[in-house]
Amino acid sequence: MCSSLKNILTSAYVYRQRRSLNTFGMVIVILALSLVLTLPFAWRFEGVNNEVFDQSYQELLADFPSQSVDQKLKDYELQEGQLVPRDGAKEKKEKIDAPAISIGILPELEELDTLFLNNPSAYIFLEDMMVYQPREGDDFSAAYNRSTQDKLSSQDLLEQFYQNYQKNYRKSQKYLFVGMRHLLFLLFLILYSLLATVVLNRLRLAQRLDFYNLKECYGAILLSLILPSLLTSLWGYFHLNNRLMALLVILLSIGQLIMAYHFTGFKEENSPK
Repeated sequence: MCSSLKNILTSAYVYRQRRSLNTFGMVIVILALSLVLTLPFAWRFEGVNNEVFDQSYQELLADFPSQSVDQKLKDYELQEGQLVPRDGAKEKKEKIDAPAISIGILPELEELDTLFLNNPSAYIFLEDMMVYQPREGDDFSAAYNRSTQDKLSSQDLLEQFYQNYQKNYRKSQKYLFVGMRHLLFLLFLILYSLLATVVLNRLRLAQRLDFYNLKECYGAILLSLILPSLLTSLWGYFHLNNRLMALLVILLSIGQLIMAYHFTGFKEENSPK
């Protein structure tokens, strides 16, 4: 790839020296190369967005071993906010413990353990669902009012738990894993710029390019990087949760534009005689 890049840059500069290709033409040539190198990466440019997160949760529900909890719920019914045995012989006073989904019945820890061990995609839920403690402002009763709710299942309970998990924890933590591919893309742009610099330096040594033409050529390379990074960052800004990293990519693109304008501002007539 390095040799191909060198050949393309050499050809572009030769055309430039023959005055058959101006600076704008060089930008087009190098832009085509940068698109070829960048688009395959940008095509797979994704983060841990809401769809991925929620898909993992759906997998969690599909694999949930709920028979024992469902059986417990079938043995009781809700009357005046209390769990009452369905045979009516004795009222069961169910204690609502501290990490409380309003009805007070959670899946067995062994079931949750089995769930997470068998479903790596749901591993993100493991620590929080096993040791979750209520905090000020948590609302566990909105969807399950004891005086009105009369149908429950383990899936309903897990759904309620997930909604509260999402409301109270995910809103502040969802950016933790989003943005790693933004960083990778930034790294790719930096490495690509360094590669272009190395190639240009070799060309300068081999063909004794003067410093001003080198700046002009490097400015063209910076310009060629702007479009791929802008397109990708704009896509990320509207499709990824972590808009901060996408904004950083946009700022990088603006910085590239300023640098390119600075470098391409050196015209041949300004060079020393």
